[in-house]
Amino acid sequence: AGASEAGANKPRGGGAGSDAARAAADGLAKNAQASKTPSKWAQLLGPTLVTKGGGQVDAGVALDGKKNVAFLFAADWCKPCRDFVPKLAEYYNLAQRKGAKKLEIVWVSASRAQQNFDAYLEAMPWPAVPFPLAPRVVQAFAKHAKGYPTLCFMDTGDVGRVLHCDGVKKVMGDPYGMAMPYRSPIQSLKNAIGGVLGVVRALLGVFGIGRKK
Repeated sequence: AGASEAGANKPRGGGAGSDAARAAADGLAKNAQASKTPSKWAQLLGPTLVTKGGGQVDAGVALDGKKNVAFLFAADWCKPCRDFVPKLAEYYNLAQRKGAKKLEIVWVSASRAQQNFDAYLEAMPWPAVPFPLAPRVVQAFAKHAKGYPTLCFMDTGDVGRVLHCDGVKKVMGDPYGMAMPYRSPIQSLKNAIGGVLGVVRALLGVFGIGRKK
């Protein structure tokens, strides 16, 4: 009666310690699930970008938090592209000296072979959409990128929306990037209004105005 009954009466799990363990496990599971959610840039371009030398970088890590993002549509077989890319590299390197978050460019290739893609990527200090995925992105932006080279500045506040695709002309006319990202007057006005509204909401929040009771 003694030993077997005593063993049968011992608690099997449960209790405060078990509840705390379950709560901790649930929290870890939620964090793991959140970490698996791709960024909007990754959903647009694919999870991983490639860099010269065979490197890779997470698309979200490369682009999240950047003040300016531009997509370069170009190909190794395109002479105007070969003329433009060295000038764009100077522009890019100058922007990088102003801060790592100032600008990121992503090459969307129209190369016809992986080896040509790899060779041309060596001339670029920015990442690229992997060669197998590039045609899908080219197709998605076909109405914007109608020739090569095309440089489209993107809306970093609304991922996937194009600000404009006059980047080649703008870069050539503004080698120091003083007017980047070259929004139209209407876009600049909307941006300014959005900033003012954000400040007003913050001030109202400080004074408790508009809070739900």
